Amino acid sequence: EGIVIIGDGTANLYLPIRPYYGYSYSQSIFLQSELNTANQRIEKIWYYWNGLAAASASNNWTIYMGHTVKTAFDSASDWIPLTNLTQVFSGEVPLPAVAGWIGITLDIPFAYNNTDNLVIAVDENEDDCDSSAEFFYCTETPTINRSIIYYSDGTNPDPANPPIDTYSNYIKAGYPNIMLQFGEIPSGPVLYCTPDSWDFGQTLVRTTKTKEFTITNTGGGTLSVSSIDIEGDYYR
Repeated sequence: EGIVIIGDGTANLYLPIRPYYGYSYSQSIFLQSELNTANQRIEKIWYYWNGLAAASASNNWTIYMGHTVKTAFDSASDWIPLTNLTQVFSGEVPLPAVAGWIGITLDIPFAYNNTDNLVIAVDENEDDCDSSAEFFYCTETPTINRSIIYYSDGTNPDPANPPIDTYSNYIKAGYPNIMLQFGEIPSGPVLYCTPDSWDFGQTLVRTTKTKEFTITNTGGGTLSVSSIDIEGDYYR
């Protein structure tokens, strides 16, 4: 109950990451007709790993989700802007020498509107590479470009400014096999703040330092923030 599986192929399309390279960033589109789940939020996702060996250099992931009217990408530089996406996970993803689904519990559940298509972006940031024989299973869509990916050994792509028109951009007629767990949206508001703290360092009196927090309501209803506390020591 609450589980949706999309894709059953065994192709290697280098999605959602390419372990053989140091860095990668990909976006894949999943259609509303494949999800078809109303009034729910995505709480956990899985990708199917071939498990030929343990990957120790491809584990630092940041995942984003968003709604899109796109059904396909027009080119290898047709990125969906980061401003249209929400970060839902950042952390280590263990990839063992065992084939099977690799589960990732989202830091911030994503409320899917069941009207638009879903885009999932995966940014892999660990500075090293694993074997070319290790990959996630993908499903091909021969006439529809459902994914794009950039990978490089020397350049870690910035999701806020992804590479445009470079030889390392690739458009893919397919998507990674994925399993999604949906859950009920809480009736009341649920606050999530990222990052959970900032260190402002030493600051002179009557001077200004600016740090940005993103506050997200992962539940229902209206979230109201009435006050913010700042902790620290005062020295003279």
